[in-house]
Amino acid sequence: MKKLTRPLLLVCIMVLSGAWMSSTPDNAILFDYDISSIETFEWKAGEDRWSETAKSRLQNASLIFHENGMFTFRFPWDSNNAYLIDGSFKKHSNGSYTFRAFEATSSGLGGNHILVNGALYFKSGIPQATIHFASGNHTGASINDVKFKEAAIKKYSAKVNLH
Repeated sequence: MKKLTRPLLLVCIMVLSGAWMSSTPDNAILFDYDISSIETFEWKAGEDRWSETAKSRLQNASLIFHENGMFTFRFPWDSNNAYLIDGSFKKHSNGSYTFRAFEATSSGLGGNHILVNGALYFKSGIPQATIHFASGNHTGASINDVKFKEAAIKKYSAKVNLH
């Protein structure tokens, strides 16, 4: 009986430790910061009337750094939905992080893209970030041999405090 108990105990330990290890998510969160305030906001391109909406969305955005090196920028798309853009980040020897996230979609008539990049750093222990945001869309069609094309872009840079 003793010879059978030892291997059975070893198998149980291996199964339990395997189950524990597999339940640890690959994208466990390292940092999840919300923007607490915007120190600077520089509108670089786009209709001026879009800047306040962009600033409001930024004010309610989050920067999420996952342990596996993945970065997610989350911001409100409308009152009911959050928009997630995924990318990656790199840690630097000075304790700062640079990040980049990009998304592009297209259809037969056009497409759009969003790019977010920047840096996370700690000033007197307080997390801060610089964020560069660019988005654009384009549409095009040909009707009766007449070509139609339209494009819009917006870009801004900001320095923000995080919590």
